[in-house]
Amino acid sequence: MTGPPRTLIVCDFDGTVSRKDVGFNLLSHFSGGRWSELDQDFVDGKIGSREAYRRMIDRLSGIEADYRRVARELGEMDPDFAAFVAFCQQDGMAVKIASDGFGLYIRLFLEELGIRGVEYFANEILFEPGPALKADFPFASAECPDCGCCKQELVRKFRDRFDRIVYVGDGISDRCAVPEADLVFAKRSLYHHCLQEGLRTFFFRGFSDILRVFRLRLQGVIFDLDGTLLDSFEPIFRSFRHTFQTLGYDLKLLEGKRNVVGSTLEESLSQLVDPPDVARAVQIFREHYRRTFADGTRILPGVEETLEALSALGLPLAVATNKNGPMAREILEHLGLAKYFREIVGAGEGFPPKPAPDTLLEIARRLGLPPAGIAYLGDSPLDITAGRAAGMETVGIPTGYYPAADLGKEKPTLLCHSIREFIPVAGILQDGIGKEVGSKQ
Repeated sequence: MTGPPRTLIVCDFDGTVSRKDVGFNLLSHFSGGRWSELDQDFVDGKIGSREAYRRMIDRLSGIEADYRRVARELGEMDPDFAAFVAFCQQDGMAVKIASDGFGLYIRLFLEELGIRGVEYFANEILFEPGPALKADFPFASAECPDCGCCKQELVRKFRDRFDRIVYVGDGISDRCAVPEADLVFAKRSLYHHCLQEGLRTFFFRGFSDILRVFRLRLQGVIFDLDGTLLDSFEPIFRSFRHTFQTLGYDLKLLEGKRNVVGSTLEESLSQLVDPPDVARAVQIFREHYRRTFADGTRILPGVEETLEALSALGLPLAVATNKNGPMAREILEHLGLAKYFREIVGAGEGFPPKPAPDTLLEIARRLGLPPAGIAYLGDSPLDITAGRAAGMETVGIPTGYYPAADLGKEKPTLLCHSIREFIPVAGILQDGIGKEVGSKQ
């Protein structure tokens, strides 16, 4: 490769590269637990980490060898981090560590793992002559008094040298940096922060998850229908009301039942009417819905733009829905969307409904694609469960009946807050995250 790498991965250290928070545990050990109160003030937002570190380290003493020994005992490195770094470096990507912890133990663990070529940015503990220790913050922000190491400023500086920046983190000190990145991998409190702030986010438990996504070459995309591509809530509930009125059921039974839309019609009605009435209710519903679905069914914002963009990438597209298959095809034809899909498979066509993975696996077979090369986009926990069971990468989109927080509990591979957000990600994953790019994403 000629020239500097165009893709940069910035990794937090404590809780990310190290499974444990080495800095917190180290200070707790040498302070006899007195660090916990200061750390709680930091978590509560009363003071920044810089002030917390300064107050505590000024009270400590000791020699560097003792701190290195204890840090080694307290640390637990992610077992796949070294493999991740090797993969990135082999593909010409740069990896840097940005930590609000301390270089003391980052150096130690990089050495022990035999990792070279990874630059790190962190606070330092100064072991000066005499018993007292001092804290140094070489990467603090002059404008913000909070963090010892300002990761936001670092990422902004890196932007001039890299076209694509991937951020990997888990905690409070990462929050200001993630809006500056092109792709974000998050866990723990950082993941929940990204959901709350509407930031597109990959979830990871460890670097094995990140490696899987980096190795992915996206070959196809399957979509759920209702709540993902279409807003069909009103015509569906209108038909539920008509069915109840026809059978003489109290309409109050439908109150608070918005999420039954994601199930098959038979399953939904079996939750609402007496067993002897289910078959008749299904017939009444379908007859009414077929006559009236056009009044109120609409394409969700960004869907046509997304389908055009993914088609332009040459990705085969399909639909997997718990809606009756022929009805789903009729609706998509009516709305002018059927032309985008090679396969549209729904309920009543020989496969158990989602969350069973059978429909998704059958579509993969028809497309001639490995499940691991397919992304499945849906708006419900049921979709994420089905996609994961099929061995596909799952993408949650809270445009239907479940908010982002509910989808986040299911930990999809990626959570987008609109379907449009998947367009640039699809292009990146089709070529591979480390592919050189000519312009910023």
